[in-house]
Amino acid sequence: MKQNRLLNRAQHLLIEPPASLQDVAIRRNSRLLAIFLLVMIVVFAIVDITYLLTVPGYQPPWYGYLFLFTAYGLNRSGRYLPAAVLTIAMFPLVVFGTVLSGNVADPTTTLSYLLLSLIASAILFPRIGVVILAAVEVIGILLMPILAPQVIPGFESIVGPLSLVMIGAALALVFMRQRDLIEQDRQAELRASQEQLRFALDSARMGTWNWNILTNEVQWSELVEPIFGLYEGEFAGTYEAYLALVPPADREKVIQTIQAVLQGSTADNYVVEHRLYLPDGTIRWIEGRGQLYRDKQGNPVHMAGTVADISERKQAEEQLKIYAAELERSNRELDSFASIASHDMQEPLRKMSTFSDRLLMVYGRQLDERGQQYIERIQDAALRMQLLIQDLLAFSRVNASTEPFVPVDLNEVAQEVLGDLEVAIRETGGQVIIGQLPQIEAEGTQMRQLLLNLIGNALKYHQPDIPPQVEVNGERFQNNGRPWTRLTIRDNGIGFDEQYLERIFEVFQRLHGRSEYEGTGVGLAICKRIVERHGGHITARSTPGEGATFLVTLPERQ
Repeated sequence: MKQNRLLNRAQHLLIEPPASLQDVAIRRNSRLLAIFLLVMIVVFAIVDITYLLTVPGYQPPWYGYLFLFTAYGLNRSGRYLPAAVLTIAMFPLVVFGTVLSGNVADPTTTLSYLLLSLIASAILFPRIGVVILAAVEVIGILLMPILAPQVIPGFESIVGPLSLVMIGAALALVFMRQRDLIEQDRQAELRASQEQLRFALDSARMGTWNWNILTNEVQWSELVEPIFGLYEGEFAGTYEAYLALVPPADREKVIQTIQAVLQGSTADNYVVEHRLYLPDGTIRWIEGRGQLYRDKQGNPVHMAGTVADISERKQAEEQLKIYAAELERSNRELDSFASIASHDMQEPLRKMSTFSDRLLMVYGRQLDERGQQYIERIQDAALRMQLLIQDLLAFSRVNASTEPFVPVDLNEVAQEVLGDLEVAIRETGGQVIIGQLPQIEAEGTQMRQLLLNLIGNALKYHQPDIPPQVEVNGERFQNNGRPWTRLTIRDNGIGFDEQYLERIFEVFQRLHGRSEYEGTGVGLAICKRIVERHGGHITARSTPGEGATFLVTLPERQ
């Protein structure tokens, strides 16, 4: 980590252009030029030191270093173009000057250094610049046997450097051509992407902006001003101008959100919502998103982001809140009605049951067989109605319960349920196997009701002449770092068609007639309501004739 910080520090001091150089392409070329100059300084220093140690009387071309350091200084101060021109011009000036002075051990090798200027020009200059430079160097090499015959006695001595420069120039032009083609393709793809982005932003009524923190200048797309209710050209283009558009009631929140990002007390991005009062008195909701970009030292440099008109979404959210409140009120009224109605219906049913019993007891011998059947039907209907009312009361009381959630050992609850179902197990010849179940935070009474209904159904809906086999197991798992429990209640009963999966959890819904299986059609609806009250989920898998498996997922911690 420390080594990386040192490298970043060295890059900033030696290579990174000043902040005043804003153009992205020029900044990239400025970095390349700085690297090239530093490499040349090191390479020439090594070569000159080697010649000083091996060639007697060798005089280093000090003016070459003057060119290199001057160009490097210009580039570091933000004057990229003069630095680039000086760098390229340095090579032919230094090379030809050194050869003409006669102070050179190997003039052929010295002329070969001209290839470096072609490489640098291919990176820093357009094609015409490379062509001109190559022509100057070729002409200069051809003149060397004439201007410096004591160093280069004949034209045969310049064949090597001349061929190298010409081949280098040709390769440089080919490279630049390919680079330009690649850049054209890239620009075409970029324009297509920008058009797609513009279409997406226009469709979403979203504008983009870019804030240069160093100069406090804000650039924005065409949709920003309409979103803020401004005419074209009306926005002043500064951070303060943006804040002036935000109502005072929301302005402090916006300032605190942005300042927290700038000061590094939060992540380098933010989302803020605020109102906007238009001249016609209407209120518009704006969502602003921003991403902060820092320099190598961690200082804020610029921020980019989007603004969107979310008025319709806000209106939908408010309407949704109203609907949710209405639904909650309606559910409370429905539960209250069900509870009151059930209580009020209990008394008439008790009287029906009591008086029919008395009627049968006192006058039973005076009634013929048909009369006794009528009374028995009345008693049976009253009993069914009483069971239905009790289940309806249990259903309405699930969400009305105020009992706190406490640690509940499901193993103990399951054993209590087995005691309640002892008669049903004995009558059906069934077997219930309880696996290891976990402890969860829940309401114990409702957990007992849940297992009683599910295991009771598994015993009730068994296949004829086949004793029911019921297995209850628990499994713990993690979901987004939160512990959960999955209960599995599996039986070998009659099963059901999964196309009726949603239906079996609805109130008063039955898949079989009362003559086949007793019940009110409320038990699984109660199970679903209990599970949902605990923040869980219930579902089932089944195939007709092959039994059913009910899956109950509950959080271990509320």
